[in-house]
Amino acid sequence: MTNDIHSFPQNQENALREFLFVIFERRKIVRSIFIPVFLCSVIIAVLLPSTFRSSTKFSLLLADTSNPLEQIRAYDYKDIAKRYLQEQKELVVSDRVLQKVVEKLFPDIGSENIPKRVEQMRKRVEVTPPGGESFEDTSVFYVSVTGDTAEKAAEAARIVSSAYLEVYNEFQRSRTEYSYDFFKEQTASLHGDMLQKEKILREYEAEKAAVLVESFDLQTGATTPGAGPSSMLTQLTRKYLDFQEDLAGLNVATKGLEKEEKGAAIPAIPADLDQPGRTIAIYKNKVAQLQVLMNEMKSQFTGQFGPIKQAEKELNLNVDSMKQELARTIHAQKINSEVIAARLQELEKSMKWLQEQIRSAIEERSAYEVKRQQYQLAKDAYVNVRNQMEQARLADAVISSKQRLKILDEPSMPISPYKPARLAIILAGFFAGMLLGVAAAATSDYFDHTIKKPSDVQRFLNVPMLGSIPKVG
Repeated sequence: MTNDIHSFPQNQENALREFLFVIFERRKIVRSIFIPVFLCSVIIAVLLPSTFRSSTKFSLLLADTSNPLEQIRAYDYKDIAKRYLQEQKELVVSDRVLQKVVEKLFPDIGSENIPKRVEQMRKRVEVTPPGGESFEDTSVFYVSVTGDTAEKAAEAARIVSSAYLEVYNEFQRSRTEYSYDFFKEQTASLHGDMLQKEKILREYEAEKAAVLVESFDLQTGATTPGAGPSSMLTQLTRKYLDFQEDLAGLNVATKGLEKEEKGAAIPAIPADLDQPGRTIAIYKNKVAQLQVLMNEMKSQFTGQFGPIKQAEKELNLNVDSMKQELARTIHAQKINSEVIAARLQELEKSMKWLQEQIRSAIEERSAYEVKRQQYQLAKDAYVNVRNQMEQARLADAVISSKQRLKILDEPSMPISPYKPARLAIILAGFFAGMLLGVAAAATSDYFDHTIKKPSDVQRFLNVPMLGSIPKVG
């Protein structure tokens, strides 16, 4: 085990010696590969055209107060910033911006060649965040433009930045102006509509003033005399019910009296007719006295007694007279019934007229409420849109005075080309030539089975070596 440990470094040393021996022995192969590869890399590094790059540094501000119409929550700020930066990246390489750039760089270019030049310019423009950051971590970005010379790169970067800012401001202005113009037009339209509905409402109030006052009385439920159709209708309804009750009583009483008047017996007189001083009451008392007298005489004398017959005759006369008086009373009550019925008819007409007045007043009131609500809705809509117009105007003023997009660093003249990296190409050719040369030498030695060293005799032939003749020449 100890011998193996001591032999491991020795084996490594022998392997290294053999590797160096192989490289030395086959140095021609190494040179034949290294020199062409290295020279090619030098030629490529020298002949590749230089490309210069000029960059403009922008900052995109996302202040919460930049636009009152936009409400940005704190937890959405990062996503909104990322979205805005991506939008700016798309805007920089858009046809609208690059077409302006092409027209400024090539004033004499034909319209048919503009799309081709735009595509070429798009390949030369790059939008990137600062090194080591992404659009999620920063609000700063670079707009870089490449060119064959430093002057062309700087000039193209300046024109691209100018065109980008111009288009950006156009977008911002068009968005705010569109909002303001839209709300301004809506405000004018709604203001006219509000004035028209107010005019209709005021004219209706002037025309229907009396009806509206009555409708307000109906709404408040006023019942005092002269308070309006509603109170009058209440009073007439009460009278109508009273007259109906009186008429019903008269009709019942008249029917009863007619029945008594047509009967053979002595008619019964109601209490309201049996009053002192009335003729029918006098006849009723006279009949009652005669009946009492006859009853007294019949208890003492026979029916043929002269005074009894005389009393009976007088009794019949008084009963006939009482019936005649009762007939006149019935006729008078019928006249009263007709009078009450006529009054009821007049009350019905008055009540119907009042009901029509009330219905008309309610309809007028409803129409007034509809017009008033229409005016109120038009007024609310006008005030709401007017407030939005003021917010849009404020947003336009804020954006005009404080742009979101700002240039932090103007494009400058590049000192050196950013590609090709000539030294890197030469170093890559150097190491590639060395690697390929060594690999070719190792591969050639691996497939070469000839004896080249004295140790190969003992290793391959397994015989002891007695001596060696050195190479001469």
